[in-house]
Amino acid sequence: MGYGGSLIWTAVIGEVKRRYPDRPVLFKHMIPTPLERYAPEGLKQSPVFRKVNKRLFWETKPLDDIFRNNPHLVPADALDRRQRKKAIIIDCNANENSYAVSCTPEKIVFKPGNAITMLCRRFGCQVASPPRPELFFTEEERRRVSRWMEGLDDFIALEPHAKDDYTPNKSWFFERWQAVVDRVSQLIPVVQVGLPEKALLKRVKDFRGLGSFRDTACLLGSAKLFVGTDGGLMHAAQAVGTDSVILYGGYTPIELTAYGNNVNIYHHVDCAPCGLRFECPFQKKCLASIQVEEVVAAITGKLKNTAPRPHPEAVSLA
Repeated sequence: MGYGGSLIWTAVIGEVKRRYPDRPVLFKHMIPTPLERYAPEGLKQSPVFRKVNKRLFWETKPLDDIFRNNPHLVPADALDRRQRKKAIIIDCNANENSYAVSCTPEKIVFKPGNAITMLCRRFGCQVASPPRPELFFTEEERRRVSRWMEGLDDFIALEPHAKDDYTPNKSWFFERWQAVVDRVSQLIPVVQVGLPEKALLKRVKDFRGLGSFRDTACLLGSAKLFVGTDGGLMHAAQAVGTDSVILYGGYTPIELTAYGNNVNIYHHVDCAPCGLRFECPFQKKCLASIQVEEVVAAITGKLKNTAPRPHPEAVSLA
């Protein structure tokens, strides 16, 4: 589970805590060790493997950057026996808590509906629309990001790359991103965020690799707009109250992760949602159908209706 998946869970955790304010919430977050990660699929289906793997080869992942300072969660060792019996345990690795029907090295099949909404309902929270993910920043984090922003007032943040170690089928085309920036940067400064090793666009301010994911999320809280694809930074922008223009291909059903306040650009094709984890055999025709003019129009239209955003030190997000 990446940052996007973790942020989805923060929305669920917050809603569960609001629904059950007097009960402690424990979040069980597990990651597979190399045995689980690389074992042949046939072996993984063996009852003996599942029994041994569960007992010996799973390790608990410490609550990562996304859950830091989250007031809704308590560590298990902070509870006595009576409190543990009262606790709501959220196990994100349980099959019933997945928003996928199946997942293989070739393909993932998603459950219908919105991921946050379905998970909220799984824990007894009936929500009409998905609640926001949540991040809780410290004063030091806000001050640090504020220093980076000296001389930078209104801007949009843009991430032209998608995480491709799970699927290569979320990325739009770099040359089209450049064409978008060429036009939009004449209206407002464009800050590129993301990993430092990814290609840098021209006519942007380079904030790639500056600090941690949390720092980038804090920065997004001061952007007039985030522009990118379905992924962790989209959910981070939602957590800090920044609207987005998001480009969707056909990898996931758009309703699985889309937020209603964003401009979600999506062109349906007959092979979507595909869930393919290998290179699309149709040259990503879903994304290829999205034109530069459409993205520029979405950005400029959204900017006209977006008020100036607060400086990191001007608002408390914790």
